[in-house]
Amino acid sequence: MKNFTALFFIFLLISCKNESTKNDALKTGAATTKSIVEQREFPAFMDSLFAKHGGYDAWQIQNYLTFGIQKPDGLETHQIDLKRRRDKIATEKFSLGFDGKTVWLKQDSAYFKGNPKFYHNLMFYFYAMPFVLGDKGINYGEAENLVYEGTIYKGVKISYESNVGDSPEDNYYLYADPQTGRMAWLGYTVTFFSGASSDKLSYIRYAGWDTFDGLLLPTRLEWHEYKNGKLGGIANTVNFSNISIQNANPSVVDFSRPEGSIVFE
Repeated sequence: MKNFTALFFIFLLISCKNESTKNDALKTGAATTKSIVEQREFPAFMDSLFAKHGGYDAWQIQNYLTFGIQKPDGLETHQIDLKRRRDKIATEKFSLGFDGKTVWLKQDSAYFKGNPKFYHNLMFYFYAMPFVLGDKGINYGEAENLVYEGTIYKGVKISYESNVGDSPEDNYYLYADPQTGRMAWLGYTVTFFSGASSDKLSYIRYAGWDTFDGLLLPTRLEWHEYKNGKLGGIANTVNFSNISIQNANPSVVDFSRPEGSIVFE
């Protein structure tokens, strides 16, 4: 009986220890899960806007984004590693990407005429609005109201801290729809080529939206004419297709520089 009692207490101690270890593991696991989402504070305008698009926390847990743009010579497929901001553009004529360190371009002929460093993530940045305006190193300020066809749009000015990104002198102006609270317009300057601040503004109307994995993402962008401080008609339109966003790791996509490509420093 004494041996049985001793064995019983040993078994009880082991069981309690295992249960405690299990609970600790669960707590650790919960903490690990929470650590994926970094708690950030934003102005009320941005908080409200993110919420209308599915929430900034929901954006943070995503790892891979892809979309297509139909061009005259075929489909242009964009693939983005959201965490490391590696990217790749694939077409029948050329491929272009950023491997995390350098921008590369591969093509059989001189088909691509643009600046690879400027273009490799250009459409991603426009597409991933408003979420990319939650990146670190961003300052939020006041923006004058935007008026289009009698509707007044309230907005926020976005500027960057020095040495953030390739064009820290860029400014963005984000405007929300007064009825839906969703993003409606984006005004922006381009300073990549000059490196100096600019007052020349371009405007995009976010004319179509759809929900993908709980996030509201654009399906149609319209560039509008802008002269003498007033918005005009549509100058250019981009429609997006084959849209997918997921929290699965994009390891199946090779973002590395392919053999035979040219590197742009």
